[in-house]
Amino acid sequence: MGTIRVGIAGCGGMSFQHMLALTKTKGASVSAIAEPKKENRERFIAFTNPGIEHKASRDQAFRIQVDKARQMLSSCVPYTSFDRMIDRESLDAVVIVTPHVYHHRQVLDALDAGLHVLVEKPMVCTSRHAEDIVDAARKTGKTVGVAYQRHMLPEFIYMRDLVQSGKLGKVEHISYTLYQDWYRFTKGTWRRSPKYAGGGELMDSGSHILDVTLWITGLRPKRVYAQIRYFDAQVDVNSALTIEFAGGAIAQIAIVGKTTMGWAEELTITGASGTFRYQQGSMTQYDERAKKSVPKVPRRAATTPVANFLDAIRGKAPIAAPPEWGLAVARLTEAAFKSAEKSRPVTV
Repeated sequence: MGTIRVGIAGCGGMSFQHMLALTKTKGASVSAIAEPKKENRERFIAFTNPGIEHKASRDQAFRIQVDKARQMLSSCVPYTSFDRMIDRESLDAVVIVTPHVYHHRQVLDALDAGLHVLVEKPMVCTSRHAEDIVDAARKTGKTVGVAYQRHMLPEFIYMRDLVQSGKLGKVEHISYTLYQDWYRFTKGTWRRSPKYAGGGELMDSGSHILDVTLWITGLRPKRVYAQIRYFDAQVDVNSALTIEFAGGAIAQIAIVGKTTMGWAEELTITGASGTFRYQQGSMTQYDERAKKSVPKVPRRAATTPVANFLDAIRGKAPIAAPPEWGLAVARLTEAAFKSAEKSRPVTV
């Protein structure tokens, strides 16, 4: 396959990250972008914001990547609408980085136009919409990936291999907590609006945590009991979920979007013959006699959702996070919201 012509939909924060990943990947070009807001289009094409300028001034290698992005974007065609972009441009693939509620229609339209699709999380906002995308991906045969980057990170691949190998024994309990200063930094943005976001922190960063819990363990959720706090926001901010899985395992997941400690991520998986802990990148393991060890993660190059997506299009690798994972997360998230609303456990 020759150069893969990519269109980017949405020019917000994560689009910059995906663009940087594209500059590191051979055989791909950004032919067009779609963004309704003029200031966002102009800022993205210029590839500049305070964070990028600050890092580029301190990191020469990063500055080179920024210059590559600017060069690639200098010849791209800007559009105000996604429909117009995929209608008028000769594209092979699109990367969708728009507000959550637009994902469903845009993914389906892209597939209908014969394009491969990488979509930011959450894939969609409802399980019915997720089923639509799974069906469309199967019917068209096009590559569809969800930007769940933990599927590509060595430490999370190690955790999954450890659990799936049975070395911890039967999984009995999972404790997973995410802390993020989400409440403060989303104020005044579309992420606080049900009209555009579809939900709050549970559907946003929490989507990653639900996904990786299911992906690492391979467990199937049966029931969930959730409690949610909104504070003065229109969408959820703090969530606490207790999940019962087929086979008897229990998970306690806390998504804390209102905190003063910034970002922190902690995961403990307890099995019948061992326990594994992940805390901010550090890992420890305990055997059946409580002997502690530090696991050695096999050396492998971490990749990005964009790089994996392009490899999958070329047939060089399977897509790391296919739409079936987006469906599993949508079903669990939907059940959690319903549980919180009804103040009782709900079947997933």
